[in-house]
Amino acid sequence: MNMILQDQRFLDVFKNKVIDVIAPASGTTPEKILMLRALSVLPLHIPDTLLSNDIAYHANTDEIRFELLKKALLNESEETIIWALRGGYGSSRMVVRVK
Repeated sequence: MNMILQDQRFLDVFKNKVIDVIAPASGTTPEKILMLRALSVLPLHIPDTLLSNDIAYHANTDEIRFELLKKALLNESEETIIWALRGGYGSSRMVVRVK
């Protein structure tokens, strides 16, 4: 396990919080998502629709990536942290959707 995940001071920052995981651009491997889901020391919320195997270069379709981003940004809870997996080319396509 990563040493930072053993540091109680670090973990205390996330006490009573929820971390919304989004992927506004490229994704990651399904294996890494499984590792994140198994990580019990952080309160991660990983949507089932985060990754698609059918989309090349991006985590999912523009529409789904935008909806997950919008949902995370519009969450009114002050106890939510947004964690964006990877950035890159696909992120700029989300700006076009806002207009």
